[in-house]
Amino acid sequence: MDGSTYLWRPGFHAPSGVAPDQVAAAIENLDDRTPEALLEASSKKRHVLNKELWSESDSTWAERGRIVRCREIIRGIEIVSIVGGVTLETRAFEHVTINGGGQYMPIDEIARDEDLVDQLLQVVIEELAQTQAKLERIRGIKIGARQAVMVVQDVGMHPAH
Repeated sequence: MDGSTYLWRPGFHAPSGVAPDQVAAAIENLDDRTPEALLEASSKKRHVLNKELWSESDSTWAERGRIVRCREIIRGIEIVSIVGGVTLETRAFEHVTINGGGQYMPIDEIARDEDLVDQLLQVVIEELAQTQAKLERIRGIKIGARQAVMVVQDVGMHPAH
């Protein structure tokens, strides 16, 4: 995007020595903008993400992939509860920080610990703020696109002589 600056999202573990604009350009240059296509492109020695994604052994990456899959599995389990005659579906396990380390805990255990409930609520509030900011950015893009269309239409109705 012209006039835009790319930044790493706060808290994101960014690739070492790689600027976000380099990665954005690499993604924009892909025919298919998918993780699979990015991985394939990064296998070339001169690719900006080659060192990040290919400097360790396949067994190391296989283990990381299995850990990611385990996270997906944990996050994929829901629990159905009936509270006051209302059926509620929610994730069965949520990620919380205990003694400085993160772990997934059953939602019913979290519900019995006021500090963990507060911690989880704080995470939800932060995620909501991020979602609201994203919504506003998308609305801004939509408004900008409408204004651009109006300018083009106006120029078409009033061509310069």
